[in-house]
Amino acid sequence: MKQNYLSYSQVSMYRRCGMSYYFRYILGKKIPPPWSFALGKSCHKGLQYNFQQKIETKKDLPLSQVLEAYDFAFEVERQQEVDWQDKNPGEVKDTGAGLVGLHRKERCPQIQPVAVEDKVEIPFTNVDYYFLSYLDLIDDKKVVVDFKTSQKTPNEAVAVISDQLTAYSLAYRVKYGGEEQGVRLEYMVSTKQPKIALLEATRTSEEIDHFLDTVARVAEGIQKEVFVPCSEDNWMCSAKTCGYFSLCKPRKTIISLAKLQEVKNGGQN
Repeated sequence: MKQNYLSYSQVSMYRRCGMSYYFRYILGKKIPPPWSFALGKSCHKGLQYNFQQKIETKKDLPLSQVLEAYDFAFEVERQQEVDWQDKNPGEVKDTGAGLVGLHRKERCPQIQPVAVEDKVEIPFTNVDYYFLSYLDLIDDKKVVVDFKTSQKTPNEAVAVISDQLTAYSLAYRVKYGGEEQGVRLEYMVSTKQPKIALLEATRTSEEIDHFLDTVARVAEGIQKEVFVPCSEDNWMCSAKTCGYFSLCKPRKTIISLAKLQEVKNGGQN
């Protein structure tokens, strides 16, 4: 199953593990996403519903309507294959409703969107791929905003080093022909006392050029069918963290310490 475009998530997966990309996007083998993905996507849909209409009305919807949009999105996710692990879907839904409500109260009144889910396509000249990006939100101050959920307070450095925000900055400049005034992550954090964490940063032309070069190299690697697996000592190369782990053939024979000692002793006799 050939893809003719690359998204940030695809680029990230390819860089993390070429074999994971191969299973997912070449063979088309999908695995159930984790419950946290379903939660984040549903919260995002609830906020998106509010902000899309706010472009014209300049007013936020009542909380009840925002939560209705969130509820609908969550129920759609619940009907899909989701890895809930040890989580109760109903409790997860309640957690998300609380996060959306908090954001509606504290942050929505501070944001005036000019674009929501803005689609941007960036072609390459040397490969049969283009880079596809959707900007979550652009506000009236020319700041690109991305909404996320988390179980713990994110490190302040996240916005500074995030390749995803660099991708958004690139997309903004390609589409609008000028520089954004900044990029911002708005985390809805489900700690014991739920809160909103704002992480702001900027991007230089050099950072964007480096990211664009990386995407082009990834596209070239995929086109040439180069799918390098990650190192087996990588913490993500395990049955717990990778849904494709069982599909990967072992790349080396693992001998237990006991067996190794037995072989060693046998060689000395």
